[in-house]
Amino acid sequence: MKKIPKPVVSAIFSNLAKAADKQDRPSESAILDKLSGEYWKPNPAAGGLNTFKVGLEKDLDELYPGVNKTAVDVVDSGAQRCVK
Repeated sequence: MKKIPKPVVSAIFSNLAKAADKQDRPSESAILDKLSGEYWKPNPAAGGLNTFKVGLEKDLDELYPGVNKTAVDVVDSGAQRCVK
């Protein structure tokens, strides 16, 4: 059995908390929100916003053209809309 990464578990609890909130279940929402926070703790060694910006620029400059070309080559209008 594959171990689920903590950020994924956090996102699942966060989504469940939002759903509970929409269903007007504040106590369940609060519990799920707290669980979400337990699995997702910020990592100061990760680099912060600047690291995110550098990674995003790299993705846009290096990866985006390939994704766009593939969407055009396979004539997938849905994929083409996604990359625009």
